[in-house]
Amino acid sequence: MGDMSFTWRGVSSDVHGVIVRSLPAPTSGPQRHTAVVVPGRHGALHLMENARDEVLLNIECYLPYEQGVPVSDLRTIAGWLSGSGRLTLSDQPGVYFEGTILDAISYQPVIPGFEDRLFSLPVWVKPHAYVAGVSDIVMAVSGAEVVNPYTAESEPAIKVVGSGDITLDVGGVDVELDVDGYITLDCEARLAHKDGALAGSRVNLSEWPTLKPGRNVISWTGVVTAVTISPRWRWV
Repeated sequence: MGDMSFTWRGVSSDVHGVIVRSLPAPTSGPQRHTAVVVPGRHGALHLMENARDEVLLNIECYLPYEQGVPVSDLRTIAGWLSGSGRLTLSDQPGVYFEGTILDAISYQPVIPGFEDRLFSLPVWVKPHAYVAGVSDIVMAVSGAEVVNPYTAESEPAIKVVGSGDITLDVGGVDVELDVDGYITLDCEARLAHKDGALAGSRVNLSEWPTLKPGRNVISWTGVVTAVTISPRWRWV
């Protein structure tokens, strides 16, 4: 196998005998904005949104059928390289991307009549690189800090264990909860759930909390046993 590889949905390219010819350079999604041209004003006024667009990553690959390397058949590879999942790249250790493969892959013969194949794998990914191997943060005392050491605000999953009316404050953003045992706030998916069932009726908020770069104070009122945060740290 070559020095370069990628993993898609938990399966390495090496498993299927795919040789990677080139990997995409690190990049980030462009800031979403609206350009407004004001008469008499030079340039444009850019109204920035608190969101970024997804990014297309292209991975250039090669299937070497005639070089003694075990290679999966094309149907198996096509079934693997589909859908949505987690993407990791060998030249960007410690991070992963959340992506989707939307387009059919064209396997071009290197030489007509031979089975060697070239193909480009296009993966649309969310605009951040996520930090791999991050442990959950368990908090038992109100008023403690969570420090985000990375360059982008994160959209965590927050599990609140307790009972009754609870107000959770995450970095100045209040969330009112009606908790019966526990409830989980998925701030990235913008939903609340318990035992696999949606629990949005038990949540009242004006915005979904995030963990901004730097210090974030987490506090609460009410009967709370613990707050567990899956921080989902990420880079811009």
